[in-house]
Amino acid sequence: MSTNKTNFNNLTITTSDRNLKLVPNDKIKFIIWNLPAGSTCPFASDDCIKFCYAKKAERIYKAVRECRTNNYNASRDRDFVLNMLKHIGGIMSKKTYKNAKAVIFRVHESGDFYSQQYFDKWLTIATVAGMAYKNLIFIAYTKSLKFVHDVPANFVIRSSIDNSTKEENKQLTIDLGLPTYTAVNKFSEDPGVKKCRCEDCGTCLQCMTNNAKNIECEIH
Repeated sequence: MSTNKTNFNNLTITTSDRNLKLVPNDKIKFIIWNLPAGSTCPFASDDCIKFCYAKKAERIYKAVRECRTNNYNASRDRDFVLNMLKHIGGIMSKKTYKNAKAVIFRVHESGDFYSQQYFDKWLTIATVAGMAYKNLIFIAYTKSLKFVHDVPANFVIRSSIDNSTKEENKQLTIDLGLPTYTAVNKFSEDPGVKKCRCEDCGTCLQCMTNNAKNIECEIH
């Protein structure tokens, strides 16, 4: 894994280019942005807290904790939108990203939209960046549905659902018309739900587009 780091006075924005499942290839590239796990997840469900994989890396690696904390501090700055657009511009100027069929920006491998203001910042980032880079797609799995509105076409937002998701969030998912990503102990028998069995998301991408309305993954 390699990282892209941009310094803005006393603030730092850091993104990575892959994780265990998001593996770039000649056609698909990734940008991954993270925040501290748990503390930035205001609508985390009981299962989400119980099975959160993102906390483990923070416990083990000091550098991960520091990076996510720095990103959080940067996200609260009044110039976050401008700074993130500059950060994205630096990445997208690279030949491999510029020539890629698609660049997937994963918003929150760790963390979530922690406020309305923060969500709205990402709407602006996605809208402006989408006009500049036609191959750039933003994707987020979220439980912060109360903040979601006016999502641009290049920003795929999936409602994150599990066995402990509250009924109000399920209803919000329906009201907003969002695609879903559901964590289950065992796949359902519903033929209308896409079952995620892939080990390399870079060759599938169905959960990162609106092609599949509802997707299930087994808890791991």
